[in-house]
Amino acid sequence: MKWNLIFGQGKKAEPQQPSPAPTLELSAPETASAVSDSAPVLDERAEVKKLVERFFGPRQISQGRFEIAPTPMVPRETIAAIARTAPTPIATTDEIKRLRDLDRQYAEAWALANSLSPHSARQAFLAQQNQIGDRARTGTAHETSDAWSLTDYLEDHKTRVRAAREGAKRAAQEAEPIIREIAARFRRFAASAVEEELIAEYRRFRRYGVRYVPGALAEILHASVEALTKFLPREDGSKTVRPRDAAAVFGIEL
Repeated sequence: MKWNLIFGQGKKAEPQQPSPAPTLELSAPETASAVSDSAPVLDERAEVKKLVERFFGPRQISQGRFEIAPTPMVPRETIAAIARTAPTPIATTDEIKRLRDLDRQYAEAWALANSLSPHSARQAFLAQQNQIGDRARTGTAHETSDAWSLTDYLEDHKTRVRAAREGAKRAAQEAEPIIREIAARFRRFAASAVEEELIAEYRRFRRYGVRYVPGALAEILHASVEALTKFLPREDGSKTVRPRDAAAVFGIEL
């Protein structure tokens, strides 16, 4: 028998009580015995709305400040994969055809802009000089039109580059209303998918009486809507995106 010595006197040790076993926190009355698969969930969609606001909206922390809940990084490939799961196509055939045409115009305008440079201006100037020299040798130099200086060619190429870039920008801007319409469809689908996923998860947790916390899938679906702003053009015109790249966000190949 174990004895403890206290101030030199023998005293029998008190028997230690075993620690209670850890238990899951249940949100009454949602206990496993009270809920079954067929039991109705009162106003599920209202509950889901509260969950979205709680887990995905502004979050109050202990210091009394408000900050946005951390948003997971959603790559473009994930958004495209989500879009492909929509029950109906995100974009119509006519929209894809129009985007393809505008992307071709965008590519051609940029091809012209990239082909014009100070080097190409000098090459054009030298070609003109050689042509005038050849005609001078045959006595036909007077038939040549007015000659341009190197500065003329350089300024001409700069003007052409600016015009080509503006043409590419206009092609991208003409595609923006179509992209916005496609993005609106994606947002509606993603919001519906988040709601359905939350309801399905909520039912599973409720069945076992466990306090519910949204899973990673619902979080990624919700974050995909916010992530669109990183890949799409801005409505204020401060950012334009090539039609091909904007369409690719939704898994559309042009």
